[in-house]
Amino acid sequence: MIIFKKIWDYLSYILFMVMVVFMGCETHDTMGSANNVSTDEINFISETTAIGGGRVYNSGRAVVNSKGICWSTEPMPTTQHKKTVDGTGDGSFVSELTNLSPGTTYYVRAYASNTDGTSYGDEVSFITKNSDLPLLRTSPISNVTSTSGKSGGTITFEGKSSVTARGVCWSVNNLPTLLDHKTLDGQGKGDFTSKITGMDPDSTYYVRAYATNSEGTAYGNSVYVKPYKRTVSDVEGNVYATVTIGTQVWMAENLKTTSYQNGDPIENISDNGLWNTTKTGAYCNYDNNAEHVDSYGRLYNWYAASDPRNIAPKGWHVATYADYQVLIDELGGPFKAAEKMTMGVFKGLPGGKRNRDGVFYDIGIYPYFWTATEYHEGSAWARYILLDPGELDIINLSKNYGFSVRCVRD
Repeated sequence: MIIFKKIWDYLSYILFMVMVVFMGCETHDTMGSANNVSTDEINFISETTAIGGGRVYNSGRAVVNSKGICWSTEPMPTTQHKKTVDGTGDGSFVSELTNLSPGTTYYVRAYASNTDGTSYGDEVSFITKNSDLPLLRTSPISNVTSTSGKSGGTITFEGKSSVTARGVCWSVNNLPTLLDHKTLDGQGKGDFTSKITGMDPDSTYYVRAYATNSEGTAYGNSVYVKPYKRTVSDVEGNVYATVTIGTQVWMAENLKTTSYQNGDPIENISDNGLWNTTKTGAYCNYDNNAEHVDSYGRLYNWYAASDPRNIAPKGWHVATYADYQVLIDELGGPFKAAEKMTMGVFKGLPGGKRNRDGVFYDIGIYPYFWTATEYHEGSAWARYILLDPGELDIINLSKNYGFSVRCVRD
């Protein structure tokens, strides 16, 4: 009887455990228990950053498709607050918290999400370091010319006292200080803009934002800038004037080269029939007369303009459809762009064209420029300027047309 009772108790226990497992599977919600996600302690704490992480022990009924940590200045943060995304699946992960405020308490939880929902680990907290000096970052360089550029910075934290001076400093050394060239661009927290001047186009400069309070001077990250030279030379030594327009640097003259960048020759085709049928790169002089080259450059078919050996000077490329669109937007749209390109520093000289049948037209009348962008197998995009009514237009034509070429710095 006692043995029978023990057997019965044992079977009852087994049945109970099976029911628990079965019911657990049937009622398993989201990732399961929060104990399946653990939160690591926070380490390497600075004024604005810290390192954390966690671990996912299992993925429940569905694979974890996102895991990381979330944080807030209020307890019990969720993924609706700041968060990182640090991979998928089970296992441990490392997370970086950024853009924190100095001297601030933060609350952190690891999380793991699948198609059923999101589970969280235990909450941990930490306090960022305080700083007596300002905290700031340097703005990227823009509007670069042969001697100048634009930068600036953002002061995110003033430190122990208010910022009384801010700006940028620059030098040929990679960590410029106030002992080098500098600007003075106001006081206080926030964004500011600075103009860099007096640069040598043959040098590379480094720029850092700075901010000074009663405790001293702090610096942002270092960025570098290489001023644009006023001219550029192709592989054959032809020298071209250049012009900075917005964020782009363009050749201010039509291309003249007869060689690709690697020195391979571009075929010169004067025969009309051969010009119409060739499927490889070719150039010609307008009316097969070299006297036009100094003023108007040479004409190229699209195969030459798009050849991977590159007909542009080193560090440059044949302007694409997108490059011209940036230019047009910068100059105020197609009508204003046409006027500024012909009458302004771009010098859109009317080099004319060579039709696919080999016949030459329009020198001194219309400027035509290939883009490096294909339309389809048989044609590509080109830009041309209608001097009357004065509009920069676009058309896709046979790749065997001969047009001028303009290049843009990479």
